[in-house]
Amino acid sequence: MAQVELKALQKAWDDAVAVQDMSLTIEDGEFVAILGPSGCGKSTTLFMLAGIYMPTGGEILFDGTCVNEVEARHRNVGIVFQSYALYPNMTVLQNILFPTRFQQTPDAEKRAREMAEMVQITDLLDRRPSQLSGGQQQRVALARALIKRPNLLLLDEPLSNLDATLRLTMRAEIRRITRELGVTTILVTHDQLE
Repeated sequence: MAQVELKALQKAWDDAVAVQDMSLTIEDGEFVAILGPSGCGKSTTLFMLAGIYMPTGGEILFDGTCVNEVEARHRNVGIVFQSYALYPNMTVLQNILFPTRFQQTPDAEKRAREMAEMVQITDLLDRRPSQLSGGQQQRVALARALIKRPNLLLLDEPLSNLDATLRLTMRAEIRRITRELGVTTILVTHDQLE
């Protein structure tokens, strides 16, 4: 999958510093959690790794190659947002397939169905997000992030919108899936139990 290295990573907007001199090495296939209170730069760091934000200083390396200037769509990174960011006008299957829309992927629907099976939502593929529970929406977002077989999976507080019981279940599910796929994973959270 991918070794990730952050070297003195920084992000600032004018006088507001979000991330300052962050250095970290994450080994290939490792699962790492970044823990901290709201506003400390966790999500900003994920967005820099994904290519959504460009760093104002330092370097991001994937397998030893600097990706600071690489566009998000060329990084092969999957991301699950806190809000899940599902398209309400699309079915579950269409949401899972969405990241493949610009790729020549002849087996995309087969892979989407495999991801749906992995996250246990095969019976929901024809539904719309409004017809799903929070846990089901989270599983759709996870399947969508995994369909491209990313080198790096980023999870931005993915359990924060779930009730306590479902959080326990989904925590175990996420760990099982990432182990099964061997994908390098970074989870950001403010919850010490996670």
